[in-house]
Amino acid sequence: MTSQNDLDATAARLDATLDQLGTVLAELTTAVQEFKTSIAGFDGVVDKADGLLARADKLLAPLAATQQVGDQLKVAGALAGQVASAAVKKGVAAAKGARS
Repeated sequence: MTSQNDLDATAARLDATLDQLGTVLAELTTAVQEFKTSIAGFDGVVDKADGLLARADKLLAPLAATQQVGDQLKVAGALAGQVASAAVKKGVAAAKGARS
């Protein structure tokens, strides 16, 4: 049979364990609240970054259009070069044919 001393010792250990659990839960609650605060701050940073990226997109749009025009001019220049080269070859061939 369990003696009163054993019950008292078990109750004391249970009280101490519950006190420790209460302390851990209080610390966990504080940590969760700090985490929530950090996440809220991070959301603000993300929103600000999104705004900055939108502004950058607006600023870069004309440059992108300029780049596209530049690319088109390069292609047109290359095509014009090929046409000129073909015309020269045709002219040389015609001249050789005329001499023969």
